[in-house]
Amino acid sequence: MKKFLLGFIVIGLFTFLVGCELQKGCTEPNTINFDSAAKENDGSCTYIKLATLTRTSVSNITSSIAFSGGSISNDGGAMIIARGIY
Repeated sequence: MKKFLLGFIVIGLFTFLVGCELQKGCTEPNTINFDSAAKENDGSCTYIKLATLTRTSVSNITSSIAFSGGSISNDGGAMIIARGIY
């Protein structure tokens, strides 16, 4: 009887552990699609792309004006909607 009970417990425990599948998703918090409920990373993480900006040195500085410039060579995947100083 003890062997039967032990076998029943082992089979039940095995069935429970096999049935508990880890939720898969993006487990990296610094991504666009982070899933806090995911316990296993499935490789679906989407990373934020930063814009690449180059600038020129400020020149011709006076009490009311200064000249500078630059260009955006990579918008990071976002649409550029305005230019100027903010």
